[in-house]
Amino acid sequence: MTVQENHASSNAWQALLAEQQKAAPSTPLPEAAGEPLALGAAWMLVLMFFLLPVLGAPEAAPVGDSVKSAIVAFGALGGLLWFALQRRTHPAPLQSHWFLALGVLLTLYSVGSIFWAHAYLATGEALRWALLSLVFWLTLQFKTRSFFVALSWAIHLGVFLSSVVVACQYWFGVEWFAQAAQPASTFVNRNFFSEYAVCALPFSLMLLSRLRAGFPLYFLVVSLAVDVAAFLMTGTRSALLGVGVALVAVPMMFWFYRHPLGLTQRWQASTAGTVVLLFLAVVVALGLLPTGNPSILKDHAVSGRGHSAFAHAFQRFESTGEAQTANDKSSISVRFDMWRAALKAVAANPIIGVGAGTWEVVIPLYQTEKSEIEIDYYVHNEFLQLIVEYGLVGWAFVLALLALLAQSAWQLLRSVTSSEDSNLAMRLTGVLSLVLLLWVSNLGFPWHLAGTGAFLALNMALMLAPSKSVAETPIVGPWQAVWPWATAVLAVLGLLATVYGTRQAFIAEDRYMRSIGLLKAAKLLPNPSDPRRKTYMELSLKAGKEAVAINPHYRKLLSQVADEFSNLGDWRNAVWAYELMAASRPNVPVIWANLATGYSYDADHDKAKDALAKAAALKPDAYSVRYATVLVQANAGDVEGAAKKLRSYIEDGGFNVPLVDATLIMARRTGDWDLALKALEGGRVKAPDQAVRMSLQMAAVYNLLKQPEKVVLAFRDALVFGAKKGQQSAVLQRIPPELREQVQALAQAQIKADQAAGKP
Repeated sequence: MTVQENHASSNAWQALLAEQQKAAPSTPLPEAAGEPLALGAAWMLVLMFFLLPVLGAPEAAPVGDSVKSAIVAFGALGGLLWFALQRRTHPAPLQSHWFLALGVLLTLYSVGSIFWAHAYLATGEALRWALLSLVFWLTLQFKTRSFFVALSWAIHLGVFLSSVVVACQYWFGVEWFAQAAQPASTFVNRNFFSEYAVCALPFSLMLLSRLRAGFPLYFLVVSLAVDVAAFLMTGTRSALLGVGVALVAVPMMFWFYRHPLGLTQRWQASTAGTVVLLFLAVVVALGLLPTGNPSILKDHAVSGRGHSAFAHAFQRFESTGEAQTANDKSSISVRFDMWRAALKAVAANPIIGVGAGTWEVVIPLYQTEKSEIEIDYYVHNEFLQLIVEYGLVGWAFVLALLALLAQSAWQLLRSVTSSEDSNLAMRLTGVLSLVLLLWVSNLGFPWHLAGTGAFLALNMALMLAPSKSVAETPIVGPWQAVWPWATAVLAVLGLLATVYGTRQAFIAEDRYMRSIGLLKAAKLLPNPSDPRRKTYMELSLKAGKEAVAINPHYRKLLSQVADEFSNLGDWRNAVWAYELMAASRPNVPVIWANLATGYSYDADHDKAKDALAKAAALKPDAYSVRYATVLVQANAGDVEGAAKKLRSYIEDGGFNVPLVDATLIMARRTGDWDLALKALEGGRVKAPDQAVRMSLQMAAVYNLLKQPEKVVLAFRDALVFGAKKGQQSAVLQRIPPELREQVQALAQAQIKADQAAGKP
């Protein structure tokens, strides 16, 4: 091709671009010179945000968030490597912002915590903040028009596919991914899905504002409606409220910014009306379809909730304002308990905090005497947890984050009438997504999860105004040639470490879950003398020791191994697991109490007393400590003393379900059935979910005492409690055939009397 032909071709191409822009005007977004998306490492972040909601763990191991953490690590480090290699041939100033220094400071504080707090947990925190700081820095380098558009589509499509999985789980009960609380898609827990998806909502809505009438627009509307229906199916209250705010606030934002966003050029009134009607029609249609998931149906039967997504979401909102009782174990009351303990920890450690990641290790020291909810591991308020663990460094991060958000929001408000801000769509999206993330951060721990943690870094970078707050750092002299290679080497080392660490984590989680699964299989064998039982337990111990050799600090899974061994009566191996847990979490009284119980059943009474003393030194009146006290004393031969102590616990009301069960064990030794009946009566009030079982146990005790009239009344109570939970058939099977007709008549009369009295 000649020079003249090349010049003519270039002119023709420019004319075609100009004509296309005239035909479909859109809000201008910056495109860095010499750095189009097709060139670069920005694709790594785009791919990362697409894969985060799409990929999960099909089995219980590896753990779902471990998969997503690996995606973030490979995406960020892969992006850094690609970016460094690009800069060898495309030198340009680097983008920076002072907020990055706070991310680095959190990383350094976490590294320092390794030497004085919990080394394993602090290491995890250091890696988390280092990766989030890297995502923030890379986003600053990639803030171009093509990056933002591609990123928004990747985020939207990823969440849409994840929402389809939620719908399939809700309607059909499919189990493509490991689930703890359904429907959760690839996120294990439905709250985790909702918190991630609500952060993605502004990206989907901003895409909506950039499309003309046509298939892409209507596909986006329908897929967005599917996302909203998935929110309803999960029933996560904080995320649902965030969705409601976003669906009201964003249309208002579109109206105020209609000129800068170019909406007046792309949308007509008829287009807006069609979009709204189509969206509402799809949401209503999907929201009215009933669930067909057996697990969800069972949960709804117990809680009395409706079977459609609309009914479930509405009733979840209603439960938010329910009054708390002394025995309330709802998620809201548990959060209040954790927050109160966290405030005490802040008051006791205002300067340096308790150490990065060390919340779950030290928080038992600040809880009430009978509170044992440290097993939740997180405060369920990210701001509070950061301040508890990091002290003044945490305060600095939180205040700077809020200040930057307020500054960005104020700048955006001042630009309502402006048509010159080429970053407007990007910055609006970053601000809205960050606001929603901070909202759900008040009731959960999304910064500790890989996907929503990545959103924190991404949104912080997107909302910044480049011309005012993001500075260019030119690289001069020999560093221009050196730094890309040095960065590439650092990225390669990070990727190799990520491969090794991910492999080790996956192996450890697989061995833990294998150990737990084998123990559960052994427990299901009907014959305790079945030789397979011993084989399963030996294989479980082998898998458990392999897991511990890699990671002895994985309390959540190790505790399940210990509990399953104890349920099978293998106290020697249960003690092995409890000892590891006590060494890793020395301030948790329930671990020492379980260890004391294990020593006691294994006839090691001296060690049992020592472990019990450590538990009592932490919380002498904790339910687990009281339970262990009774068992250790009884197993050591002092049955009368143990019975006397147990009676004092029951009479002062300081007991829980295990202590109720302990009265039955003790009654078989002492014959004190009156105490057992009193405990069962109180237990039905303290633990309504156990009322059916305890009523049936009362019937058995009355039958032993030859009191047939009270046997009938206890069966009646069991049937009444069962009727409230849809368990009448199961309860009837436990009642002798000759008594069923009489018990049913009494139960029906009692139910009518309760309804007339307005009792629930």
